[in-house]
Amino acid sequence: MAATATAMSMSVACTGSSGISSRAAAQSGRSTGVAGLLNLAICRQNLGRVSFGCRAQSSSMGTAGESASALAAAVGKVRGWRSTLDSLRDNERVSMVNSLEDLSLESVADKLEVVTSAMIAGALVLFFMLAGPCRASAAEAADFTLYYGTAASASSYGGYGGNTNKRDSAEYTFEFPTGWKERTISKIEKGTNGTDSEFLNPKHKEEKVYVTYLSGFRRLAPMDNVLNNLALSDPVLQDILQLADGNITAKDRTDASGQLYYDYEIDSPVAHALISVTCAKNKLYAHFVKAGNSDWTRDQELLRHVHESFSTIGDVPLAPPGEF
Repeated sequence: MAATATAMSMSVACTGSSGISSRAAAQSGRSTGVAGLLNLAICRQNLGRVSFGCRAQSSSMGTAGESASALAAAVGKVRGWRSTLDSLRDNERVSMVNSLEDLSLESVADKLEVVTSAMIAGALVLFFMLAGPCRASAAEAADFTLYYGTAASASSYGGYGGNTNKRDSAEYTFEFPTGWKERTISKIEKGTNGTDSEFLNPKHKEEKVYVTYLSGFRRLAPMDNVLNNLALSDPVLQDILQLADGNITAKDRTDASGQLYYDYEIDSPVAHALISVTCAKNKLYAHFVKAGNSDWTRDQELLRHVHESFSTIGDVPLAPPGEF
């Protein structure tokens, strides 16, 4: 019995000394504590049997003097051992509860650490995707098709077909997003306002690009006059200008060949417009990119690419800007 008590004391001591500095130590302490509780239960059960046997023997002997007194003393010792075992069992249970609580807290902390690490890693990946120098813009990621415009007269204009046979006779080029649809220009449109080509976004038809031209112009007029004169033959442009309330940006640029362009950006409550105007081959060319405000907010990078891609082909006029 003394050996069993010693083993139980060692088990309790072992459990009490086990730390929770690591998961392995916590699990080992929990296993040891469970074994200790089982040993205590078995010992208490055996002591209960001894106590019961002693009481039964004492009852059968009645008042037989010393033998009865010895048995009574044995019963008292057994009861003392049972009290000690009960105390040890209670202490063991408290130790086990504390160990399990610490283990649970450690598990929660580990999970929080993993989640936090994953969130930080995800944030870093997103940051480098958005801010990294290798991130492709919407315009760079899109596919574009190069269009060749001939600026043919209304009398010789067929109005049908693509651009496969236009390269040799082209007078201007621009890029449009692949997937946009070409609208067939009627001879009446070509004869009245000089519309030569037009492409629409089939999903958002307010997004469009088109080119007009007028013959008989060797030079550009002053920048302010050009835009107002263009609006005379374009009712949509008139509306945009009237509602723009001064939100118009105008600048000039010269390309590598010396060709002079006027660039306009108009921001109005109804639409957004980008316009490039230049003179070449005794003609005035105007390249328009238009979009509704919601479409502009979504696709402005792509639309700016279309605007900047416009270029004329041929002789550069030597005459400086003058009267329109």
